[in-house]
Amino acid sequence: MLSAGSRACADHRHGRRLGRADRGALPGRGPTRAAPGRGLAGRRVRGRAGRGGRLPDGRRRCPGTARPRPLAPGRPGGRCRVAPARGLTPFSAARDLLARTDPSVLSVNHTSRQQVKRDRILAAATAVFAERDFHQVHVSEVASRAGVGKGTVYLYFPTKDDLHRGALEASLERLAGEVERAAEADAPPDAVLEEMVLRILRFFWRRPHLLTLVQRYEQRYERAARERRQRVRQAIERVLVRHRLARGALRGLAAAFLLGLARAAILEHRAEDRPELYASWVVRVYFRGLERAQEPAARRRRAAG
Repeated sequence: MLSAGSRACADHRHGRRLGRADRGALPGRGPTRAAPGRGLAGRRVRGRAGRGGRLPDGRRRCPGTARPRPLAPGRPGGRCRVAPARGLTPFSAARDLLARTDPSVLSVNHTSRQQVKRDRILAAATAVFAERDFHQVHVSEVASRAGVGKGTVYLYFPTKDDLHRGALEASLERLAGEVERAAEADAPPDAVLEEMVLRILRFFWRRPHLLTLVQRYEQRYERAARERRQRVRQAIERVLVRHRLARGALRGLAAAFLLGLARAAILEHRAEDRPELYASWVVRVYFRGLERAQEPAARRRRAAG
């Protein structure tokens, strides 16, 4: 059964003239219907319906269509609030259907696109800030290298200082995550530590500009750098404790010793060097140092026993 608004729209499509109050009922008469294409008193409605204008009873026509503007349900003479759909493609139709049935799908896709764009901006900022000093870098150059507009950069990072800090934090966060994942491997301690060192070396060798950025601005953002460095050191300590290689206060010193050897390998390597060889060398030197450090304590325990 059609509602009042639906019947009014149907009558309009057939060119019938209906009144506002009772849709065609005149005083003392029944419902009156004019001939198709004719208005009040049987006069033909001239002109092409659409593109504005009014019907003989004063109601507006729908702009851009060949039909009168449909009435909103329950509002006689009201205006249509829904514009006719134009330019509908299969993709947009599927997108609208997904939005109506499962809005989380579009939300996830939108979030992933934003994350990809943010990562691209951070990668470009890392490279640019490593090439020149902070005050010599323009945000427009970062935007150009990232393939986005300058306003888009400010949308994600309101100031250049935020962009600078974000580039350093994102890089160190990624490194800390890789080292932590390597520390969870179920393997002998030398293999686990070698994989952790290898990931550190590869990370910086493949990004020489990042090493420059860290060395230049580590003091400026000491808190961000210290937090990520602490995560890497704690991952090493967990491996040492799990395999009983260091205890108590010595585990912190042992972890710092390994990081120092890795840092020396990063600074002293050449372009033709292989990170696998350096990682193996670092771990061998590290275990020799641990053995030498534990020899006096073992001798004292044997002498006391």
